[in-house]
Amino acid sequence: MRSVEFAIQWRTVELWQLYLLCVLAAVPSMLIVWGLLRLRQTFFAFKQQSIFKISNAVNVKHFALMLILAPIIQFFIRPLSSILLSVNHPAGQKVLSISFNSYDIFTFLIGLVFWLIAKILIEANALSEENKAFV
Repeated sequence: MRSVEFAIQWRTVELWQLYLLCVLAAVPSMLIVWGLLRLRQTFFAFKQQSIFKISNAVNVKHFALMLILAPIIQFFIRPLSSILLSVNHPAGQKVLSISFNSYDIFTFLIGLVFWLIAKILIEANALSEENKAFV
């Protein structure tokens, strides 16, 4: 897939625009980092032989949700970024760039896989609780 290059007139870009662009660009990454921290808690619980706990399923579900949300949010951040960088351009030279790439699709699909894993962990927790009730 080939992306279309658009010309940003860098002399018109102000410092506040660059700062806002940095904040916008960091949002999807921060979502995934937060999800990874939740997944880390699950792995620590697995290390302590605490596998079929509902908290593990919730942590995996939060990780999955972040993987699902990050490309969706990124889809909206890209056009906002192009508008932000071209807002000071003369009339008729403003830019709106919309894109969705294979990385976004891959991240979304991996998020769905982790969502299914979370659902399986919830069912496993229910079975574990049921077994404890009989013993």
